[in-house]
Amino acid sequence: YVLVKRGTLSQLSLTPYGEGKESEVYLGKTEGDRIVVVKFHRVGRTSFRKVKLVREYVADKRHYSWLYAGRLAAMREFEALKILWKSRVAVPEPIDWNRHVIVTGYVEGDELYLLPELTDPKAFFESVLQEVEKSFKAGVVHGDLSEYNVLVTRGEKPVLIDWPQWVSSSHPMASFYLKRDIVNIAGFFAKKYGVDVDPEKLGEDFLSRLSVYG
Repeated sequence: YVLVKRGTLSQLSLTPYGEGKESEVYLGKTEGDRIVVVKFHRVGRTSFRKVKLVREYVADKRHYSWLYAGRLAAMREFEALKILWKSRVAVPEPIDWNRHVIVTGYVEGDELYLLPELTDPKAFFESVLQEVEKSFKAGVVHGDLSEYNVLVTRGEKPVLIDWPQWVSSSHPMASFYLKRDIVNIAGFFAKKYGVDVDPEKLGEDFLSRLSVYG
Protein backbone atom coordinates (compact mmCIF):
# COMPACT_ATOMS: atom_id res chain seq x y z
CA TYR A 1 0.00 0.00 0.00
CA VAL A 2 2.73 2.46 0.98
CA LEU A 3 4.78 1.70 -2.12
CA VAL A 4 1.74 2.25 -4.33
CA LYS A 5 0.93 5.53 -2.58
CA ARG A 6 4.50 6.66 -3.18
CA GLY A 7 4.16 5.91 -6.86
CA THR A 8 6.79 3.17 -6.76
CA LEU A 9 4.45 0.31 -7.70
CA SER A 10 1.39 0.06 -9.88
CA GLN A 11 1.16 -3.74 -10.21
CA LEU A 12 2.26 -6.82 -8.28
CA SER A 13 2.26 -10.44 -9.43
CA LEU A 14 -0.20 -12.74 -7.65
CA THR A 15 2.28 -15.59 -7.25
CA PRO A 16 5.93 -15.55 -6.17
CA TYR A 17 8.60 -15.31 -8.85
CA GLY A 18 11.02 -16.95 -6.46
CA GLU A 19 11.05 -18.18 -2.89
CA GLY A 20 13.81 -18.87 -0.39
CA LYS A 21 14.18 -19.64 3.29
CA GLU A 22 14.22 -15.98 4.22
CA SER A 23 12.33 -14.13 1.50
CA GLU A 24 9.64 -14.26 -1.14
CA VAL A 25 10.22 -12.47 -4.44
CA TYR A 26 7.47 -11.11 -6.67
CA LEU A 27 7.55 -9.22 -9.93
CA GLY A 28 5.90 -5.84 -10.17
CA LYS A 29 5.58 -2.84 -12.42
CA THR A 30 6.16 0.83 -11.81
CA GLU A 31 3.80 3.54 -13.01
CA GLY A 32 6.00 3.77 -16.08
CA ASP A 33 5.53 0.04 -16.76
CA ARG A 34 9.08 -0.82 -15.79
CA ILE A 35 9.40 -4.40 -14.51
CA VAL A 36 10.80 -4.53 -10.98
CA VAL A 37 11.53 -7.10 -8.31
CA VAL A 38 9.59 -6.84 -5.04
CA LYS A 39 11.30 -8.76 -2.26
CA PHE A 40 9.51 -9.52 1.01
CA HIS A 41 11.95 -10.37 3.77
CA ARG A 42 10.71 -12.91 6.28
CA VAL A 43 13.85 -13.52 8.34
CA GLY A 44 13.03 -15.36 11.56
CA ARG A 45 9.55 -16.43 10.53
CA THR A 46 10.37 -20.11 10.97
CA SER A 47 13.12 -20.06 13.60
CA PHE A 48 13.92 -17.09 15.85
CA ARG A 49 16.68 -18.92 17.69
CA LYS A 50 18.57 -19.92 14.55
CA VAL A 51 18.38 -16.39 13.17
CA LYS A 52 19.84 -14.92 16.35
CA LEU A 53 22.79 -17.27 16.04
CA VAL A 54 23.69 -16.25 12.48
CA ARG A 55 22.33 -12.72 12.03
CA GLU A 56 24.46 -10.11 13.71
CA TYR A 57 21.84 -7.36 13.33
CA VAL A 58 19.45 -9.09 15.78
CA ALA A 59 22.01 -10.81 18.00
CA ASP A 60 21.70 -8.20 20.76
CA LYS A 61 17.87 -8.15 20.73
CA ARG A 62 16.28 -10.27 23.49
CA HIS A 63 12.76 -9.99 22.12
CA TYR A 64 11.75 -9.38 18.53
CA SER A 65 9.19 -10.50 15.96
CA TRP A 66 9.92 -11.96 12.54
CA LEU A 67 8.47 -8.78 11.05
CA TYR A 68 10.97 -6.70 12.99
CA ALA A 69 13.83 -8.97 11.89
CA GLY A 70 12.56 -8.76 8.31
CA ARG A 71 12.41 -4.97 8.49
CA LEU A 72 16.02 -4.80 9.67
CA ALA A 73 17.12 -7.20 6.92
CA ALA A 74 15.35 -5.15 4.24
CA MET A 75 16.76 -1.90 5.56
CA ARG A 76 20.28 -3.33 5.60
CA GLU A 77 20.02 -4.82 2.13
CA PHE A 78 18.69 -1.59 0.65
CA GLU A 79 21.50 0.35 2.32
CA ALA A 80 24.12 -2.01 0.86
CA LEU A 81 22.61 -1.85 -2.62
CA LYS A 82 22.67 1.96 -2.57
CA ILE A 83 26.36 1.95 -1.68
CA LEU A 84 27.22 -0.68 -4.26
CA TRP A 85 25.09 0.75 -7.08
CA LYS A 86 26.72 4.14 -6.60
CA SER A 87 30.12 2.43 -6.86
CA ARG A 88 29.07 0.64 -10.06
CA VAL A 89 29.23 -2.84 -8.57
CA ALA A 90 27.13 -5.37 -10.51
CA VAL A 91 24.04 -5.49 -8.30
CA PRO A 92 20.32 -4.86 -8.91
CA GLU A 93 19.39 -1.18 -8.89
CA PRO A 94 17.85 -0.15 -5.54
CA ILE A 95 14.55 1.64 -6.14
CA ASP A 96 12.60 1.82 -2.87
CA TRP A 97 12.21 0.32 0.58
CA ASN A 98 9.43 0.15 3.17
CA ARG A 99 9.17 -2.03 6.26
CA HIS A 100 10.27 -5.57 5.28
CA VAL A 101 10.00 -4.98 1.53
CA ILE A 102 12.56 -3.72 -0.98
CA VAL A 103 12.03 -2.90 -4.65
CA THR A 104 14.89 -3.30 -7.10
CA GLY A 105 15.43 -3.31 -10.82
CA TYR A 106 14.72 -6.60 -12.58
CA VAL A 107 17.78 -8.48 -13.79
CA GLU A 108 17.25 -11.17 -16.40
CA GLY A 109 19.53 -14.10 -15.73
CA ASP A 110 19.93 -17.60 -14.33
CA GLU A 111 20.98 -18.45 -10.79
CA LEU A 112 24.47 -19.91 -10.75
CA TYR A 113 23.39 -22.91 -8.66
CA LEU A 114 21.31 -24.10 -11.64
CA LEU A 115 24.61 -24.68 -13.45
CA PRO A 116 23.95 -22.68 -16.62
CA GLU A 117 26.31 -23.51 -19.46
CA LEU A 118 29.30 -21.17 -19.44
CA THR A 119 31.55 -20.76 -22.46
CA ASP A 120 34.45 -19.82 -20.16
CA PRO A 121 33.83 -20.76 -16.50
CA LYS A 122 37.24 -19.46 -15.40
CA ALA A 123 36.62 -16.04 -16.93
CA PHE A 124 33.19 -15.85 -15.31
CA PHE A 125 34.65 -16.86 -11.96
CA GLU A 126 37.28 -14.15 -12.27
CA SER A 127 34.51 -11.64 -13.05
CA VAL A 128 32.77 -12.64 -9.81
CA LEU A 129 36.01 -12.05 -7.91
CA GLN A 130 36.35 -8.62 -9.52
CA GLU A 131 32.88 -7.67 -8.27
CA VAL A 132 33.74 -8.92 -4.79
CA GLU A 133 36.87 -6.76 -4.83
CA LYS A 134 34.92 -3.72 -6.05
CA SER A 135 32.40 -4.33 -3.28
CA PHE A 136 35.14 -4.42 -0.67
CA LYS A 137 36.67 -1.21 -1.96
CA ALA A 138 33.20 0.37 -1.80
CA GLY A 139 33.10 -0.58 1.88
CA VAL A 140 30.94 -3.70 1.73
CA VAL A 141 31.58 -7.42 2.30
CA HIS A 142 28.74 -9.69 1.20
CA GLY A 143 29.03 -12.08 4.12
CA ASP A 144 27.00 -14.92 2.57
CA LEU A 145 28.30 -15.31 -0.97
CA SER A 146 27.52 -18.59 -2.71
CA GLU A 147 26.16 -19.99 -5.96
CA TYR A 148 22.66 -19.11 -4.73
CA ASN A 149 23.20 -15.36 -4.92
CA VAL A 150 25.08 -14.97 -8.18
CA LEU A 151 23.11 -14.41 -11.39
CA VAL A 152 24.49 -15.24 -14.84
CA THR A 153 23.20 -12.60 -17.25
CA ARG A 154 23.41 -12.26 -21.02
CA GLY A 155 26.99 -12.06 -22.16
CA GLU A 156 27.89 -14.18 -19.14
CA LYS A 157 28.24 -11.25 -16.78
CA PRO A 158 27.70 -11.80 -13.04
CA VAL A 159 25.26 -9.88 -10.86
CA LEU A 160 25.53 -10.33 -7.10
CA ILE A 161 22.26 -10.44 -5.15
CA ASP A 162 20.96 -10.94 -1.58
CA TRP A 163 22.91 -8.55 0.65
CA PRO A 164 21.14 -8.47 4.07
CA GLN A 165 24.08 -10.10 5.87
CA TRP A 166 26.70 -7.64 4.67
CA VAL A 167 29.29 -6.10 6.94
CA SER A 168 31.45 -3.05 6.49
CA SER A 169 34.96 -3.54 5.12
CA SER A 170 36.17 -1.98 8.38
CA HIS A 171 34.23 -4.45 10.54
CA PRO A 172 36.43 -6.46 12.96
CA MET A 173 35.23 -9.68 11.30
CA ALA A 174 35.49 -8.40 7.72
CA SER A 175 38.51 -10.57 6.88
CA PHE A 176 36.74 -13.68 8.18
CA TYR A 177 33.58 -13.07 6.14
CA LEU A 178 35.50 -12.05 3.03
CA LYS A 179 37.67 -15.15 3.08
CA ARG A 180 34.61 -17.33 3.67
CA ASP A 181 32.90 -15.74 0.67
CA ILE A 182 35.92 -16.40 -1.55
CA VAL A 183 36.41 -19.98 -0.33
CA ASN A 184 32.71 -20.77 -0.82
CA ILE A 185 32.44 -19.48 -4.36
CA ALA A 186 35.87 -20.83 -5.38
CA GLY A 187 34.95 -24.26 -4.04
CA PHE A 188 31.78 -24.24 -6.10
CA PHE A 189 33.59 -23.38 -9.33
CA ALA A 190 36.28 -25.97 -8.64
CA LYS A 191 33.73 -28.72 -7.97
CA LYS A 192 31.01 -27.94 -10.50
CA TYR A 193 32.87 -26.28 -13.37
CA GLY A 194 36.32 -27.82 -12.98
CA VAL A 195 38.09 -24.49 -12.50
CA ASP A 196 41.66 -25.15 -11.35
CA VAL A 197 41.79 -23.26 -8.07
CA ASP A 198 42.74 -23.93 -4.47
CA PRO A 199 39.92 -22.21 -2.50
CA GLU A 200 41.85 -21.83 0.76
CA LYS A 201 44.97 -20.47 -0.90
CA LEU A 202 42.92 -18.10 -3.05
CA GLY A 203 41.13 -16.86 0.05
CA GLU A 204 44.43 -16.12 1.77
CA ASP A 205 45.88 -14.45 -1.34
CA PHE A 206 42.75 -12.35 -1.76
CA LEU A 207 42.96 -11.09 1.81
CA SER A 208 46.65 -10.37 1.53
CA ARG A 209 46.21 -8.41 -1.69
CA LEU A 210 43.49 -6.27 -0.16
CA SER A 211 45.54 -5.87 3.03
CA VAL A 212 42.59 -6.60 5.31
CA TYR A 213 44.80 -8.30 7.87
CA GLY A 214 46.25 -4.96 8.87
